[in-house]
Amino acid sequence: TGACLMLDNLTPCLLLPQLAGYGYQPVSNVLESEAGLGMPRLRKIAATDRVVVPVTFRIKSAAYDYFCSFWRDQEVSRFQMRLKIDSDALAWHEVQFRAGTKQTSALGGGYYDVSFELNARAQRFDPVTDAEFISLYNATGGSPYLFADLLDKLVNVDLPEALGDV
Repeated sequence: TGACLMLDNLTPCLLLPQLAGYGYQPVSNVLESEAGLGMPRLRKIAATDRVVVPVTFRIKSAAYDYFCSFWRDQEVSRFQMRLKIDSDALAWHEVQFRAGTKQTSALGGGYYDVSFELNARAQRFDPVTDAEFISLYNATGGSPYLFADLLDKLVNVDLPEALGDV
């Protein structure tokens, strides 16, 4: 998937965000209406794939100089950065800086903390694949990769050992 693929025609930012405490805020595409008692009515509105991602770098002097140059060059442009959005793997995403969010702190010893927010385009996911993964997760008691791991072991370890030198 997008874990290794870079986006065409967008400048990549090669720095990786700190992942401790990392999170993101999806822009909701659900409208909630309350009318009296009971559960609110929810309905989907125009789909959006934009999320707001707070990013922090703890970087040394050369990387700080790179970032400052990158910020000046790409401040009002879209670019690409590896982020974790709706997946446990880093993947390339189309992003842009959010105005007025950059904060920099000198930590001493040539280290800097740089924090800012990005508008990021999340990857689109197939609803059928999502439903299948949910079913697999439920069927395996929360261990969806256990089946694949056991199958891999059976095919690549157990069967070759059982056959010996046949």
